[in-house]
Amino acid sequence: MLAYIFCVLITSMIWISAIVTKRSADRSYFALNTTEHANRAKTAFLNNMSHDIRTPMNAIIGFTALAAAHVNQPDQVQEYLNKISTSGQHLLSLINDVLDMSKLESGEMQLEEVPFNLNALLHDVGTLLSTQAQARGITCTLTMEDKREKHVIGSPLHLRRIFQNIGGNAIKYGRG
Repeated sequence: MLAYIFCVLITSMIWISAIVTKRSADRSYFALNTTEHANRAKTAFLNNMSHDIRTPMNAIIGFTALAAAHVNQPDQVQEYLNKISTSGQHLLSLINDVLDMSKLESGEMQLEEVPFNLNALLHDVGTLLSTQAQARGITCTLTMEDKREKHVIGSPLHLRRIFQNIGGNAIKYGRG
């Protein structure tokens, strides 16, 4: 009888060990699968971001060369400098997006809640988007109604980025 109890006990221990091993394997598989998915998403993000960074960099390089070639035409040079500035601001925005992505992953992202003038923010974004649209042969018009609240509370930096991303995508993928 003692031998029988011993055999049942050993068999139960083997089954418990097998169940624990299977659960550990399932957890390991899930963790590996999640990590692989996250790595693929990061790779796709970096591929898209590197392409998006090239566009304003090429504009900066191209307009700098054009400005250097037209130094005796101040109006033309000023136009090129404005486009260089706009492209530089866009490039900085993209770099800030990458940094924000890193902060989001590490849990360091804090949204500010400050009062700001929504109309002024929309005007600034509209000016930037108009320049980008004009470079692609697209007309971009921003119309604001006076009925809107001028002063709101929120994160102007992040709201600006949202509007720039939406407008930028509309310009990038729109038809001229």
